[in-house]
Amino acid sequence: MAVLSIPSQHPYVRSIYPRLTVHDVKVLDDPLLDPQEPARWWPHPAFTPQWWQQDTADTSWQDKQSIDTVHVHFGFEHLSVQETREFVAELRRRRIPLIITVHDIDNPHLNDQSSYHQQLRVLLEDAARILTLTPLASQRLTQEFNVDPARIQVVAHPQVVPAETTVQPAHPPVQVGTFLKSVRSNVVSDFQFYKDAAAQCAQQGQRLSVFIHQDQQDTELFKQLLRRY
Repeated sequence: MAVLSIPSQHPYVRSIYPRLTVHDVKVLDDPLLDPQEPARWWPHPAFTPQWWQQDTADTSWQDKQSIDTVHVHFGFEHLSVQETREFVAELRRRRIPLIITVHDIDNPHLNDQSSYHQQLRVLLEDAARILTLTPLASQRLTQEFNVDPARIQVVAHPQVVPAETTVQPAHPPVQVGTFLKSVRSNVVSDFQFYKDAAAQCAQQGQRLSVFIHQDQQDTELFKQLLRRY
């Protein structure tokens, strides 16, 4: 089986696909869009009908013809709703089933979710398989997107840190945690918000821990959190 995963080299995606040839699953590599930035796979050209209809430098025609299924994880928010429909139509025309793992019901890169939610509805309506990571996400897909719960499979987030990596437990132990990562567009960047949340946790005898990536160390939020914690 040949799988076009969009993307295929993200740490989450690499952790879920079998790596042994005994499984007879081939996951196509991400396209090389920019030799100066080899890790960048977005915007993925397979979202355009033109990519499927002609030979391209990133993927051979033979590999395109071998694709048995397309598995979309994320990276489609740059498309319009109509372009999303055209992508789905191209897969349908080629009789290639679509699998979607819904990582983000609300896209962390966007403030206005309206178009993204329309795109998500287009993909969900046509998907042969729908996966998501938590029971709450499954519930939202059912209630807000009218997806039959029988069509949704919940698969917990896998471990993405290599097994041999030594992980030091937090000290003191985390009671309540929030993960800001790189503070994307729809993440609250107001320090007062986390200060108030910490106060509410303290009223219930809990300690709030806030995690933020090192690439934010020059921001005011990072500096204030560092002083606070």
